[in-house]
Amino acid sequence: MTEALVEFERDRQLAAMLEAVPLIGVLRRCPPERSVMVARAAVDAGIRVIEVTMESDRAAWQLGALSEALGDSAVVGAGTVTNPSDVARACRSGAEFLVAPDCDPSVVEASHRRGVRIVPGVMTPTELLAARRLGVTLAKLFPAGPLGPSYLSTLRGPVRGMQLIATGGIRLESLPAFLDAGAFAIGLGSELFPHGALHVGDVMAIAAAAHQLVEVATLSGGHRGSPAGVEH
Repeated sequence: MTEALVEFERDRQLAAMLEAVPLIGVLRRCPPERSVMVARAAVDAGIRVIEVTMESDRAAWQLGALSEALGDSAVVGAGTVTNPSDVARACRSGAEFLVAPDCDPSVVEASHRRGVRIVPGVMTPTELLAARRLGVTLAKLFPAGPLGPSYLSTLRGPVRGMQLIATGGIRLESLPAFLDAGAFAIGLGSELFPHGALHVGDVMAIAAAAHQLVEVATLSGGHRGSPAGVEH
C-alpha cells in the first residue's frame, strides 16, 4: 500500500489487520468471565480487531485478559474512552488503540502523549475538522447506521487526509454499501455479538455471525483509502 494507518509504531499491526478484514468487534457490557471465550470465537472465525468498551469496572481486567489470550492473532483496544484517566487505565492494561465517543482535546492529547492511536467520534463536518486540527487522521462516524452510506461518503469527501470507521446500527446487509462509500472499517456490536449469545456464552452463534460478516466484508472491494501516515 502507498499510505498506511500508521502514526505510531504500534499501529502497524492494526493497519495490517484492518486492511485484511475491515471489521472491529465491539464488546460492550460483556460478562467478564465470558469475554475471552466470545472474543476467541470471533477471532477464530476471522475477526482481527477487538474493542472492549470502558463502561464497566472490570473493563481494564478484560483488556489485559484478552491481550494475553489472543496474542498476535488479534489487536485489542479500548472503546468509550471519555477522559485522560480512561486513557491511562486502558494503556496500562495493554490497549493498542483507543476509541472515544466524541472529540475531546484532552483525550486526544493524552493519547498522543502515550503514543497510542486515538479514534474520536464525530458526526458533523465541524467535528470532523476539529479532529483533524488535533492531528487525528482516523475518526469514528456514529451513529453510522441511521445516517447511511451516502452521508459517510459526503462527509469525508471535502476533508482530505481523514478516514472514517462506521459504527452504530450497521447490519450485515449494509456492509457492502458502507465499504463502497469509503469506510475504512466497520465497528460491529450486537450484529457480531448478539446480546443473548454474549450473556450465555453461545460461541457457536458468535462464530456463525463472524464467519458471515467476514465473508461479506472481504468480498466487498469498496474504495477504501488509508489515513495519512508512515508507509507500512
